[in-house]
Amino acid sequence: MPFRTRSQLEDEIKRRGIQVRSFGAPATPEEIAAAERQLSQRLPDALRELYLAFNGVIHRLGSPFLLDLHGPHGLVHDNRVFRLEEAKPSWIQSAILFGCNGLGDYWAINPEKTSEILKWRPIDGEDYDVDGSAVLDVWEKMQLFGHHS
Repeated sequence: MPFRTRSQLEDEIKRRGIQVRSFGAPATPEEIAAAERQLSQRLPDALRELYLAFNGVIHRLGSPFLLDLHGPHGLVHDNRVFRLEEAKPSWIQSAILFGCNGLGDYWAINPEKTSEILKWRPIDGEDYDVDGSAVLDVWEKMQLFGHHS
């Protein structure tokens, strides 16, 4: 299935009522490849599609719903930091943290089980919740529950 365009994704985000302050410029295939090399793993298609459209998405109230790839608190940085933590969860090496909901939780995706978007709070250690089955679904859910509306 071909990836949706930036315009198609923006339309879907708007249709779902997800309030965005800013969309980053599209990431280049080279920027994505560099992030994958630094993480030693391929980004799942769900994230590749988003990054090819937007290198970062900031929610209306400032939460980085999609971390930029290479910023000081970007996808590569945050994943590398958590993977080096002494008290890290066992699953963190394979999952990719990609965004934050503004309540202290990170969203992550496991490339081997891409139909589950994980919600993890670092103080919860090994424990996480399955927050949805697609990235846009969890972003929309934040709107439905009144957070950041």
